Amino acid sequence: MLSSVATLASEVAPPPPLAFGINAHVPDHVKALDQAAFLGVDYVRVELPWFEIERVQDRYELARTRAAFALAAGYGVKILALLSKTPQWISAADGVDLPKDRAHAYPLPHHVGEWRQFVSDMVRWSESEFPGLVIGWELWNEPHSRTFWTGSAADYRDRILIPGYDAVKVVDPGALVLGLGGYGYRVQAECSPALPCGGPWEGGGELDDVLRGAGAAHLDALSLHYYYEDRGGDNPAEDMRRYLENLARWLRARELGAKAVWLTETGASSYLVGTQGQAERLASFMEDVFLSPDNQAFGGSRYRLDSVAYYDLSENTHGAAEPNPIYRHHGLFLDPEHDLRPCRLAPKPAANALAEIINAARGRYAARLRLDTGGEPATGAGTAVVVATNTGTEAWRASSAGEVVEVAIRNATACTLGPRGCELLPGAIALVQRAIIATTVAPGESVALPVELAAPPETAAGPRRHVVELQLGRHEPQVPDVCTAAGATSGVLWFGERLTLFLSAP
Repeated sequence: MLSSVATLASEVAPPPPLAFGINAHVPDHVKALDQAAFLGVDYVRVELPWFEIERVQDRYELARTRAAFALAAGYGVKILALLSKTPQWISAADGVDLPKDRAHAYPLPHHVGEWRQFVSDMVRWSESEFPGLVIGWELWNEPHSRTFWTGSAADYRDRILIPGYDAVKVVDPGALVLGLGGYGYRVQAECSPALPCGGPWEGGGELDDVLRGAGAAHLDALSLHYYYEDRGGDNPAEDMRRYLENLARWLRARELGAKAVWLTETGASSYLVGTQGQAERLASFMEDVFLSPDNQAFGGSRYRLDSVAYYDLSENTHGAAEPNPIYRHHGLFLDPEHDLRPCRLAPKPAANALAEIINAARGRYAARLRLDTGGEPATGAGTAVVVATNTGTEAWRASSAGEVVEVAIRNATACTLGPRGCELLPGAIALVQRAIIATTVAPGESVALPVELAAPPETAAGPRRHVVELQLGRHEPQVPDVCTAAGATSGVLWFGERLTLFLSAP
């Protein structure tokens, strides 16, 4: 049975060249998925923590996971499902008394069957409720780190990788399975007294233990993590290129060069270089390495990279739980506690840089939207104009099927001007008007769309301003939230502000 299942790996077709992803830890709030849609990513890497889903044996708590999957489906964003972390009841059943924060790394000496059952149940549940949503199944997170796995590399292979792979394939033979769990791979050539290989898996020896024998046949893609800050370098593009080239040589030497490579965590921090420096470093390794013609995905031969998932979506993902300030500031969006806008967290420059890179790589139209109030104060009702400028390279055209470019104008109740800026007042956000661009708009041309704005409610809290959201899209929203539009991106704009949004080409 095992051998017949393993042969299915060669039949799995990975996504198109260089799938883009983002890490978000169970994003069950609309803001998180709205951020991901803004970036234009293909998928969100979401952890399905075993120790939270099955707190009690054979009893699954899926409400939070279901909410995250439903939001992703509504936005048209796929899920890379990460299965990880041992429930506390397993170590307790073995008579091992461990606190919760250590029990999730317990290496399953007697409970491989329970792991296999959990994996198959999650795949079956996903395909039943959200068919086609999961882009791949990743088996464990960073098992080389004792924070997440206290067993050996061989234990991971025999207790997690092989049984987990088989469990996925029995339910869904065509599913993509990622092994190594984001292994922090570092080739021996990179180790030195100044930059030692710090863990028992480092240098490739223990990695050989995972991939030899049945291990290599029980993964469709390698899941790896790489942070250039860990290497002490200040040239992220050069460091990343050297890493991928070394990795390619290492895999070819073991006749594994045909394996897909997914970089499921990588990023750049603003902690030491500032927010603009973060954006510049992100752009350097995204454009000069990942999207380079040297990448096998684009016809090159120097290295292979099939997918990259940026870490992390927002700066508050871990909060105080992450002691290293470098990692706390990898986020692309600001802490929501300091964000005053109703629909999306405030983007750092790196978020806008990544969005432009991803959408340009996908060949999507670029549009610039501006709300023109004609110089009138933005505190009452009246007529305004949305100016939509085609900043792409192809014309927008209304199709014969009636698929026209739409701009949805939404009106928040109001905000008050205070010491923290424009603070939102409580209240519903109501749709004001949907304007239709029904004519051809050539590159560089603009189209004006008149709209009527409703007056915000009266308040004694101070001066008021409208908060307006503009959406550029082709579809009615599929998610029951005023801040979304499936297949499109949206942004919250103040009067007179400009924001670059993206539209999928027809």
